[in-house]
Amino acid sequence: MEQSDITANSSSDIPEKRSSRRGKTQKSSVNTSHGNATWSIDDYGKDMTGAAAAKLHDSAVAPVVAAARGYWRASTQEEYDRWAKYVGIKKTQLMYLSVAEGVVGTDDDGFELDGLIMPWYSIKYTKLQRDGEPTDGFEPEWQLRPAEPVDMGNPKPMKYVFSKGASMYLDIHPATPSSWLDKAPVVLFAEGLLKGDSAMTAHLIAHGADEDLLTDTSEHAADRLMDFMESLPIDSRVLVLRSPSATTFQNDPVSLGMLNLTDRVAWMGFDADIETNPKVWDQARKFRQHLLNHQKVRQVKLLSPTADDGGKDGIDDFLSHRGSWEDLIDPDGGHLRHKMPERPRITDENVKPGSWRITDDFAAVEELKVTTDDQGLNSGTQWMPADVGLGGQVVFIEDRREPTNKELLTGQAADPIEGGSADAYVGIDVSYRTDDNDVITYRVVGPIVILSMLPAEWRQTDTHIPHGLSMHPHWPPRGQKGEKWLEAVKRASNNTETYIEWTKMGWVPVEGDMPAFIVGDTVTAWSHESAASVRPGITTDDLHNLTSFGVGGTDENPVHHPADNLEAWRTQAVEDFHEIRRLYLDNEPWTDLGVAGIVLLSALRPVVPIFEPVSNPRSTIFIYGPAGGGKSMTAKYIMAFWAANGSDFSSALPGSAEDTRAAMEHAVSITPIWTIDDLAPSPTRRASEAQETAITDIIRSTFNASPKMRMTREMGVRKTSKPAAQLIVTAENELSVPSATQRSVMLRIGRGSLNPSPNVTNTINTAAASGLQARVTQHAVLGLYQCMGPFGWRRITELFTQYYHDEQKLIQKMLMARGLPQSKVQRLSEVTSDITIVIPFLRTLAQGLGLGTEWGEYLKEDPRWGKEKLLREAIVDYMVSNYQEQEDATPGKSILTAVRLTLDMHQAHIESAEDPKRPPYVSDGDEKIDGMTDAHLNSRLGWLIDAEGNARPQGPTIGRLIRSSKHGDVVLLNAHAAFTTASRHHDTIILPGMKQQAAMSGIWEEGLAPETLYELRGNVGNSRNGVRVQTDKGVRFTGVPVDIRTLLELD
Repeated sequence: MEQSDITANSSSDIPEKRSSRRGKTQKSSVNTSHGNATWSIDDYGKDMTGAAAAKLHDSAVAPVVAAARGYWRASTQEEYDRWAKYVGIKKTQLMYLSVAEGVVGTDDDGFELDGLIMPWYSIKYTKLQRDGEPTDGFEPEWQLRPAEPVDMGNPKPMKYVFSKGASMYLDIHPATPSSWLDKAPVVLFAEGLLKGDSAMTAHLIAHGADEDLLTDTSEHAADRLMDFMESLPIDSRVLVLRSPSATTFQNDPVSLGMLNLTDRVAWMGFDADIETNPKVWDQARKFRQHLLNHQKVRQVKLLSPTADDGGKDGIDDFLSHRGSWEDLIDPDGGHLRHKMPERPRITDENVKPGSWRITDDFAAVEELKVTTDDQGLNSGTQWMPADVGLGGQVVFIEDRREPTNKELLTGQAADPIEGGSADAYVGIDVSYRTDDNDVITYRVVGPIVILSMLPAEWRQTDTHIPHGLSMHPHWPPRGQKGEKWLEAVKRASNNTETYIEWTKMGWVPVEGDMPAFIVGDTVTAWSHESAASVRPGITTDDLHNLTSFGVGGTDENPVHHPADNLEAWRTQAVEDFHEIRRLYLDNEPWTDLGVAGIVLLSALRPVVPIFEPVSNPRSTIFIYGPAGGGKSMTAKYIMAFWAANGSDFSSALPGSAEDTRAAMEHAVSITPIWTIDDLAPSPTRRASEAQETAITDIIRSTFNASPKMRMTREMGVRKTSKPAAQLIVTAENELSVPSATQRSVMLRIGRGSLNPSPNVTNTINTAAASGLQARVTQHAVLGLYQCMGPFGWRRITELFTQYYHDEQKLIQKMLMARGLPQSKVQRLSEVTSDITIVIPFLRTLAQGLGLGTEWGEYLKEDPRWGKEKLLREAIVDYMVSNYQEQEDATPGKSILTAVRLTLDMHQAHIESAEDPKRPPYVSDGDEKIDGMTDAHLNSRLGWLIDAEGNARPQGPTIGRLIRSSKHGDVVLLNAHAAFTTASRHHDTIILPGMKQQAAMSGIWEEGLAPETLYELRGNVGNSRNGVRVQTDKGVRFTGVPVDIRTLLELD
């Protein structure tokens, strides 16, 4: 059994008490604030009496909690000296004498003084002692509470005293079981030792601690208390940690570093003055952000009890005089809140004459002026009207930005006050009084930089100043008046609303809740309150068809929110998911299940919460095929999942290949899904190449999650448009750039790709008009909340990051099982798994919603059914087939294709290594290659055969034919001549970006050179592409070797 022997060790220097005297006569009063549990001052024991015991009793700290901690009472000089010696205060120090006046002796009424000694134990000390390790450097601190506050030269007498240089530990009660550090779901950070021990007492009583335990002050008190706490169910535990003041919660990094608070709930029990003291409010906000961003807590609440008069109580005051633990944490009681109060207004204390302030109605300014008496002598100060008849206040600061990757992973937004962005705006209400004493207010909106500029300079920025304000004779305040006026406006702005407008659709963090999902102006969140707190920041100025984006169905048939009726939502979600399965899969609208799977999964890919290793869908869906073949229709069936009004995107897709590159990049950076429609042949070659170049650049940028950087005229870096959307492209022709093709899922939609029955596809259109697909998208978001919400957002993102890595490994194995070499599967597995990662997401929803075997046959391998319907299997089969077709576009195969066409078209020729004056093939016998005569072969090698059978070379020589008994018939290409000639005549095959070295090296790397010649090239990685080959007659020639059958595609 874990033992608590801290108390005995920490109090070993405590003198024996001589009597149970009290400083002031008190009744043996009873504490009744905790329900049936009662104790009196006498229950603290014979050595804890007087003002010290009265303070414990008044703070509702149970005797067992006090005894287990080791509180003790100092009332004699000897006892006070022991405290002073322990904390390092010498008798010669002024502090020693000052504190003694509140501890030793009697007060003005003749009552005996004393001091309550309050030991603080750090988490580090507690762990070291329990492990039997040395505790040097982490010894407990002894705080002292004098019976009377003492004058220490501060503005106010001190009620609690630490020695100078004391370590401000984050305290844990010594009877707290070690398991509570890791397993208590709630952690209360209390300001002050007594407040923390009062909360601990109330929690014990609420969970069954009886009077016998509560009043135990024996030597076994700590162990009994620890045993009782260990017996409590984990879900009922609240770990109480204490800090001396609002400014010291983060001053114990050692203890904080030992705490694993990830996904736990934190309560901040700050002192009552958080409502009135701006500095305390600032510290509370700072610690709150630390808990969210560094300690990774799931949620932070403020525990701030409300007093009967509307003011604020300390935790101990509330528990000792007004309520119980249940009352304190009652969700409807108003004491435990999700949000902090508004920041208190800065007072006018300590302002100097000449300072300005805004009046209470914010409609004028006043100046603090020195007043004089009849003799002309200073008689004080007085606030008087200033020379500027305008008041004002900052009403909002609007941070316009996209969420950071850290915010997406944690679900917690960075504090806009602490951080902020350059793209922020501020709203200032400027008011004045008319002659009739009416208040007129105008709102000025501009970039946040105006808060650092004089009002007269605001016109230099993009600031909106109403004409009515411009007409006021005092506008703008200039010079020193402008400085004072702006300073007064800032000081008066205590109720400034600071919020974030999100400039990107998709997942965004929500304060104190699960993240929300924005599509257009639709916000989907776990609760209606959270949805109302999210501000979409994209306008029609940013995206012309913004109103077409949305989820949730039509006004006639919207999604039932689980917060309103969980069962109604669940029923609707199940029905809608089954209807989607029937329309997109069961009915076979696409004849290839792999195509159907890619369409459905890509439609839901933006919802999957994956933010590492990348935070955006990577694989572009490139749909190509003849005009009228159904490629745009297929894209529309994907976009139907994101249509605000059902029929949106049914007539026109959101983007066009005619858009500029900058416009495409912008759209892809702010939407969850985007389609670039109709990449078709242009009237001019330059225009066609420009369009394809722009789109291939965006495809690569999307896959690499790397925006294109640009410079300003002043050589600064422009704000980049980072890809965020699931990109879809439709085109008549496939991509000609291999690197873009390799980063895309190529879907060919042509004759035979679609179900021959138009009714099958028409039903999808009908469903889209009713909002079915858009409802399913919102169901997917809400389903994630319902199925995985209890894990907490951080755990959800961690799981999907792991799913993403697991999916890549699984796809690699499946590709290699289909015969692809390991060296070729890396890129293909990345492209494929970025789509199939939706399968684990759908499996989670299917399990949580109970979608049954109908969905299971598509999502999960199971002995009860075969693999015929498994989407992952069908998609991998389709991707492998695509890959094998795309292999022809590799550098090695491309150069051989171009060379072959060059020779066929007699734009160059291959000469004989034996005699350059005659054609390569002159046979004495009847031997043939693949049934072809010499004339046939020579013609295909660039020789023109006339009517008499004579052969004449055409164009330049680009290689030689060597006929070797060892290596067979091998063409040695002249690397420079072959590449230059072929690329000049066939630049649609050898693209401008391809280099000679890469093309010739590709012949070797792709296995296109004769097997017997690889040893001549040397070690792997050798960049030498030409080799010397000897003919049967002993003549040596150098070139890039290609077997004649490979060159002419005779095999």
